Amino acid sequence: MEASMDRITQRIHVLRGQKVMLDYSLAELYEVETKVLKRSVRRNLSRFPNDFMLELTEDESKILRLKFAPSETPKQIGRGGNRYTTFAFTESGVAMLSSILKSQLAVQVNITVMRAFIQLRQAPEANTKGTEQFEEKFERRVIELENRYKLIESLIQASAIFQSEGMRNTKKVKTDIAKSSNSTIDAIQKVVAMRYNLKIQELKSTTRSRRIALPRQIAIYLIRSLTDVSFKEIAAHFGKDHTTILYACRKIERLINKDKTINEIVQAIQNSLQSETTLDSDL
Repeated sequence: MEASMDRITQRIHVLRGQKVMLDYSLAELYEVETKVLKRSVRRNLSRFPNDFMLELTEDESKILRLKFAPSETPKQIGRGGNRYTTFAFTESGVAMLSSILKSQLAVQVNITVMRAFIQLRQAPEANTKGTEQFEEKFERRVIELENRYKLIESLIQASAIFQSEGMRNTKKVKTDIAKSSNSTIDAIQKVVAMRYNLKIQELKSTTRSRRIALPRQIAIYLIRSLTDVSFKEIAAHFGKDHTTILYACRKIERLINKDKTINEIVQAIQNSLQSETTLDSDL
């Protein structure tokens, strides 16, 4: 019975200044469905005046759903509508329930419930202390949530500022990369043209002779290999289409693996480019 007493005491709440038990808590103790208990009460409403039973408003139901553990509140609480109205029974109302629920279990449960109400009346100070502790805990929780909300708000503002600053920095980086890429492309074309005794304009011409086509393909391959410039950008630079640029890169890759002379030429051009880069950085 001690365990049952504790279980019942935990389900007694203060509502509108009165100690009450809710219909679904009592239904659980009586081992009947809540709708069965409510149906019995509605058939005998004359036995349950206002000081015996309260009908919760929608707002009160929502407060109960937030205040008490989810396991203690059924899914229908807080949805609104007369169909889901919750009954709250005072001590007198619980006593009256035994007259309409005629099972032996209901009688035994009611005896324990009456003792639980009496126990709470005999310890008002302890009950008040528990209420005060709950209120203090609830207030601390509200303050904690408010502080957390302010922190999130600050983070959102900081993120917006950072994002705005980041976009400006990104634009600058892209501009710097573009300038660097153009500089590297010019350098590659210059070294390749000197290697084959050509002019840069010849590398960018539409001439298909091997004397110019092969150096052009090597220049394209090196630009693609040594920079972040896309196929599309390289194609625009040389006045070619994407397929031509892709073909040139694959062809030089095959020649590097098969033709020792081409391999040495490409390596020599890369070394020349590295030397120029080192010289520029020293200056």
